[in-house]
Amino acid sequence: MSTVTPDQGIVIPIGTDGADNPQAFVDMIAGVESRLVLRYTTLANRTALHTAPVEGQLTDLAAENRMDAYEGTGYISATARGRKKWTITFR
Repeated sequence: MSTVTPDQGIVIPIGTDGADNPQAFVDMIAGVESRLVLRYTTLANRTALHTAPVEGQLTDLAAENRMDAYEGTGYISATARGRKKWTITFR
């Protein structure tokens, strides 16, 4: 059995059912990993290993000495993201 954290919705195990623990651990890691800054050696390394990016996800490229953010259709540098013009809509 599992539940989710109230703020970020990360799946966490509850209860003492040992049979559910392996799947609960896999679910928790899947929820946490997408929120980390993922580290890669090069752009080619990221392209090969990270085939399903999530919008807002950050990656660090060691050889290029930069951090990128995925904006839903492609990566932009974190520096460029800081300069991007944002439109805020109030509802």
